[in-house]
Amino acid sequence: MKSWASLLAFGLMVLLLATGCTTTLRFKTVDAHTGQPIAGVTTTYEDHVYDLVLGSFHFGPTNLPASTGDGVVVVRGVHKRRVSTFDFSRPGYSSAQYAYAGGRFGRHDGTNSIDTTSGEVYMLPHWVDVPPTNGWFVIRMYAR
Repeated sequence: MKSWASLLAFGLMVLLLATGCTTTLRFKTVDAHTGQPIAGVTTTYEDHVYDLVLGSFHFGPTNLPASTGDGVVVVRGVHKRRVSTFDFSRPGYSSAQYAYAGGRFGRHDGTNSIDTTSGEVYMLPHWVDVPPTNGWFVIRMYAR
């Protein structure tokens, strides 16, 4: 009987950790020059896990519903302790890559840096923090 109680407690702890560490992200896709919302933006979402015990793996890519007429994309269940990447695209616009990790959201600025601290050479993408505006992350997309 005692082992069942321990197993149940462990299961509840795992369930709490799996669901208690998520958030909802709200994006507003806009034209970078006019500031007008862009409808029909497709968003691809991937969730990456980097764990010393479990190893590295990812979930996705997942294609989210296109942005609404007011440019809105909402993603529920994003894990705060994972690296989540988002690729926003629409014909006529350059795609935009963003990432969310550890409560921070940012965009790739197109440059990379070199990390040699481990004795090996790694190319690391350079990310620029994007703070929320009134609870929304504004995704500025540039017309081609």
